Amino acid sequence: MPVEDNRPDEKSPSSVEPELPSYSEVPKAEYENEEKEPFLASNEQATAGVIKEMKQTHQLNKVKSFSRILCFLAFMVFGIYFYFDAISNGLGHFKFEFSCHRTQLKPLDHHPLFRNLIDVVDTSSSGGDDTKAKEIISVTNPFVPNPRYGKSLYSTQLVRHDFGNSWGKPAVVNFTAPSDISFDAVVVTLHTEVDGVQYDRLANLFVDGVQVWRTSTIEPGGRKTFSDVKKDVSKYSKLFKKKNVPILFQLDNLLTDTLTGVFDVTLSIDLFEFPRYGPQHHGGPHHGPRTAHHQEEAEPHTEEHNDEVNDDKEKRHYRGEGNGEHQRKKHHKGMHHKGDKHHKSHKDKDGKHSKPEEPKEPHHPPHRFFREHEIFSASKPADQIYPLTFNSKTNQPPVVYLGSGRLAVSLPSVSKNTTRLQLSIFTSGNAADEFWYANVIDKFTDIFADDGNRFIGRGPARAVNVYFNGKKIVTQTPEPVIFTGGISPALWSPVVSFNAFDVPSIDVDISGLLPSLWEHQAADDKLLEIEISNGLGEIGKDDSLSVNENWVTTANLLTFENDQVVESSGEVVNSESIGTGNVVAISPYFTRSFQQIVEVILKTQIISNIRLKLKDGRVLNTTLSTYWQAEIANVQNYGSSGDRQSVVHVGHSTQSFLIQDNDIPEFREKTLGKHKNVVPDNAIVSVNTSLSYPLVLNLNQFSKKLTDDDEFFVDFEVKLVHSKGVDVWFAGDRGSISTSASQNGKSRFLISSKGNHGVGATTSKYESQFKFGRHERDYKRAVEAVNGTIVSDETDTHEEGEKDNFYAAVQVVEHTSGHEGAVELSNKILKALHGGDHKGPCHAHGGLRGIRGNRGDVRHAGAH
Repeated sequence: MPVEDNRPDEKSPSSVEPELPSYSEVPKAEYENEEKEPFLASNEQATAGVIKEMKQTHQLNKVKSFSRILCFLAFMVFGIYFYFDAISNGLGHFKFEFSCHRTQLKPLDHHPLFRNLIDVVDTSSSGGDDTKAKEIISVTNPFVPNPRYGKSLYSTQLVRHDFGNSWGKPAVVNFTAPSDISFDAVVVTLHTEVDGVQYDRLANLFVDGVQVWRTSTIEPGGRKTFSDVKKDVSKYSKLFKKKNVPILFQLDNLLTDTLTGVFDVTLSIDLFEFPRYGPQHHGGPHHGPRTAHHQEEAEPHTEEHNDEVNDDKEKRHYRGEGNGEHQRKKHHKGMHHKGDKHHKSHKDKDGKHSKPEEPKEPHHPPHRFFREHEIFSASKPADQIYPLTFNSKTNQPPVVYLGSGRLAVSLPSVSKNTTRLQLSIFTSGNAADEFWYANVIDKFTDIFADDGNRFIGRGPARAVNVYFNGKKIVTQTPEPVIFTGGISPALWSPVVSFNAFDVPSIDVDISGLLPSLWEHQAADDKLLEIEISNGLGEIGKDDSLSVNENWVTTANLLTFENDQVVESSGEVVNSESIGTGNVVAISPYFTRSFQQIVEVILKTQIISNIRLKLKDGRVLNTTLSTYWQAEIANVQNYGSSGDRQSVVHVGHSTQSFLIQDNDIPEFREKTLGKHKNVVPDNAIVSVNTSLSYPLVLNLNQFSKKLTDDDEFFVDFEVKLVHSKGVDVWFAGDRGSISTSASQNGKSRFLISSKGNHGVGATTSKYESQFKFGRHERDYKRAVEAVNGTIVSDETDTHEEGEKDNFYAAVQVVEHTSGHEGAVELSNKILKALHGGDHKGPCHAHGGLRGIRGNRGDVRHAGAH
């Protein structure tokens, strides 16, 4: 129940007004008892002047009163003109007809923005041949497998299965690689066909109980569709070298009278020998996009960058590199030239869309190795892989559904020559938390329920936290994932969201725990816990850290060894975490509107001393420092009782990893006046990674009918732009990587008891830019789709279309820079949406930082 808004100038309820006497008891004024005397002739002139003055004053008062009335009427007209929708919806909340009650609209089981409410979806275009199978694609890194892998040594089909009523019935096979080949790189290919009508479904691939890939399916939209997706899983190549290794592919599907789609799945495998690994496993491929910390020798976020990273880390003697400062390569700003020689359409001679040309083998200078750098290398397939989630049932996927609890597991002991640890977490929100970034705080879930708009609670911030023996050591913000049925299915045909086919894992370096896990000095307690937090509880704005069901979660521990290490010792020096943030929520009376601002910043770090004795007798005395920061900024605005919705969400994670040689001075020269982020001179490994996930969503419901139990419809329009930016900076002038995937689109969609259908148009872009030594490469691709048909597919783009405020926001999101924090980026987006003159709610300046209440407390409905 809202608290009354008692203003300072109002008397408190406890104060009592004095009782007034009756009119007859009021004493008469003294002049009324005096005898009235006639005016004297001598006073006539004075009296006339007084009367004239009184008449003038009276007329002036009339003019003032009329002016006040006129101003009031003008103000009312102005307010009604500009706030007609809000006022009409607000007044509609009350009952003015005494003979009847206001009809209460039936709340939707799920908010119409997010899911299909019935089992009929039609997003096909009106033209074209509907009898021909339609290909669904994703605009991401096209160079999988890496062209430098060469030809496949062995290729075979792993799984061929029809997933109909397959809930709880995964496909399980065994695989044994040929004994006469040696391989290090592994790429799997998933071919999926489906016809009829079906929801999008989550799919998971497990090898020997270890999850190596998470993907999702297409929505057929009433016609036959197919997709082909490749995934580099070379990091897990050791699993495929086992004999009769069990491979489990989970795709839970259901069939009904209206859900008729059966997924025909073919999973195949290709094995490659990548000579860059060599006997010391130096360099090599890896699994693809990542959402966590990347070491200097760790895998980049896309497979196309594998060779460049591996080449660069061999090029120079680390201690002889420049001044050691971060040379940040800024994110590519999308300068496009229509006549550029790279402006090539992805079409073959028949006019069909084809894969872009593979890059040629670059020329690299001779390599020089740095021994200490190689000792800590993790740019190779993992030496040991431990699953951290289990299922006691045979042939069932070892997944955990997190909501209010934690995944708890005891970590294994590792060999004494283990020099790196990586934790890989597969987790994604589903059901009530599929669109967690658009959730509201619990207080306002039913604010517009009477108008058919009921929202989901637990707030719009999420963080993936990792604890070791009760202490938080890692925090990251997850990436929003939009599946093919999300928001408006018409947006995702024939180009799906950039992460729908490859739902990324969160990979974090936890090498700082090595002193507690080495087998010869392992701690008695090695309890690792993983939780999905709402973020609000960590900053004191909620009583709980719990989120909504279900976050489908698995986890793996990967270890990297070096045969030059004969002894190891060390201790954890420091482990700490902090959290700050603010929450503001306002719902003014009579406006039927609601505004919510959430800002959460979480930080963790772990520092350890690591001592390694090598075969040649040398001893490495090092300090390993890892730092994480998760930042979420979320602004939501609702009008017309929730029929109009705007969401600006920015998730931002930064990670820093540093290994220092303590036997060398940290700085050989004075650092006075240098930037605070100068890389120490004794750095063996140093890398900073930034990941940004901005999203802007506007929804406008045109009409709806929710009162009938048998029939309903919701007609709405949606505008969406979202992107993922990854920036990696290596110490000194070693190089940088910047990749971005972005999409913006507009759709009109009708959800109805008689069938769902809609139209939509999207522009999908993928860009990558990197530089290592003398080798540089830029790659860009843009695909435009309208009503289910690709109308443009080019390697370079030119910007067209109406340049309104939403267009300006698209430019901000598509060209986001990794060094911008969530708050800074969200303010830029809000400024673009407001035409460059952003004022926060209540006309406050300063974006998120200018509209907080007292100590960031949540304001009650009606507060101003």
